[in-house]
Amino acid sequence: MRQVDPEVRNFLRELLDFFTHLGNFPPVADPRLVTSVIACNDAYVPREDVVPLGVVFPNSEIRYLPQSGHVSTYVRNALWNQDFRHSGATRVSRIPSQPPPPHSAEPLASVDFVSSHARRWLAHF
Repeated sequence: MRQVDPEVRNFLRELLDFFTHLGNFPPVADPRLVTSVIACNDAYVPREDVVPLGVVFPNSEIRYLPQSGHVSTYVRNALWNQDFRHSGATRVSRIPSQPPPPHSAEPLASVDFVSSHARRWLAHF
């Protein structure tokens, strides 16, 4: 098997961090309806220069799955699947009859999120 250049791996991680971080997108209409489920042993989790989910989705619920990766949790854990479905049903039942208070349509993070390492790589192209 061919070895992957560590710089290439780091560059791809930087790109994934930027394009998958929810703080880079406009906020949801009512963050109280959001439940984030975080697998603590996920092989890929943006860790640096990201806005915490509690800030991205204020008043949302965050659940942590200890000793789990995101794929293994879904494939092997029937309890998590059951909890996931229950959480969705609970959130739907909490949808208010009144619209939520207005919010800013601006993303919480910006292009400045891309680290200097990724900027160096992008300068080559």
